[in-house]
Amino acid sequence: MSLNLLEFTEKMTLKNQKQFQGCISCAFIHRINIKTIFSDLSFNPNFDATFNPLPMKLTIIFLLLLHTLLSDEELPRDAEPVKMKGIVERHNHWRKEVGVAPLKWSDKLAKVAQGWANKQSKKDCGCVHSPDEKYGENIYCSEGIDSNPKDVVDDWASEKEFYDPAKGKCKGGECGHYTQIVWQKTTEVGCGMATCGDKEIWVCNYNPPGNYVNQKPY
Repeated sequence: MSLNLLEFTEKMTLKNQKQFQGCISCAFIHRINIKTIFSDLSFNPNFDATFNPLPMKLTIIFLLLLHTLLSDEELPRDAEPVKMKGIVERHNHWRKEVGVAPLKWSDKLAKVAQGWANKQSKKDCGCVHSPDEKYGENIYCSEGIDSNPKDVVDDWASEKEFYDPAKGKCKGGECGHYTQIVWQKTTEVGCGMATCGDKEIWVCNYNPPGNYVNQKPY
């Protein structure tokens, strides 16, 4: 291989130029083996080692950044932990039923929810709402049974029978857990769970929050 760094940079730029156009995350396009590149350049007898150190350093930085950008490993995305598997899907089942957009999982909200669940686990898993009203919140408590994400969401959604869509209000019972699930302006959810012996407390937080007075969920 007889190629100096400038030629390599120009070649790689031209090769990937079209692939970058209109692409925000092109992490899977191409992998550059930096170790191989420098091995080939350093030990090639035709490689011109007479260069200004500063441009060389800048070129190395550029290549390292390019390697990171073109790595075939996509940037990590928020994803449900194993114990919460299916909880977003179940929320979206009920949202789809009324024609509102699906929710996405949020690690940030999950951290908040888990924090409150942990705090309540030190108080015998008391089914009490957090005083922080920054996010919407649903809480589920059980004793003597092993609940799963579907059970939890469906318990909240069972309040649907007490919701009057025509008036946008509850009738004959509580419906706030259900309306938070289907609140149209809510876009993300994160949940946590803790135990106290045979008791469980599940907490889900929502952003933006729902259940505003005199507003319909959808």
